[in-house]
Amino acid sequence: MDARIKEYLERLGLIYYGLIAPPLLLFPAVYLPLKDGVLQTSTQVSFWVNALYYVAGLLLFLVVFFARRLFKRNLAVITRDWPFEQKLNCYQRASLIFYIFVLISSLSSVGLLFITEHQLFVATYPILLLLISLYRPTVQRLRRELPLGEK
Repeated sequence: MDARIKEYLERLGLIYYGLIAPPLLLFPAVYLPLKDGVLQTSTQVSFWVNALYYVAGLLLFLVVFFARRLFKRNLAVITRDWPFEQKLNCYQRASLIFYIFVLISSLSSVGLLFITEHQLFVATYPILLLLISLYRPTVQRLRRELPLGEK
């Protein structure tokens, strides 16, 4: 692998891990004190409050899907004619925007768990973490998502 690509992926990886780290550190700090207490279940709250929780949970996932569409739209402008460095810069910018949206969604999930103490938000954060792990920066992902020539 080219040294430039390796350095680029390391830099992008630092951004990726730096943006998923805050909610990853906050989740146990919020969850562990609640685990021994009683987490609210769907039967303990009114129908409308419960519906609001589920709508909020759905919105957390919609933010991630919106961010992924925005990411793909940002990459759609790249053509094979662009210089390689410009393609990488555009990819990094699009990735940063995607990771920030995922950070907001993850932090919101942890925040909603802290505020509501509802068991739904115990599940949303790990699922969001699984989704973001699917979009970790790798060489294969770069090859798949960027219009590269044979070289």
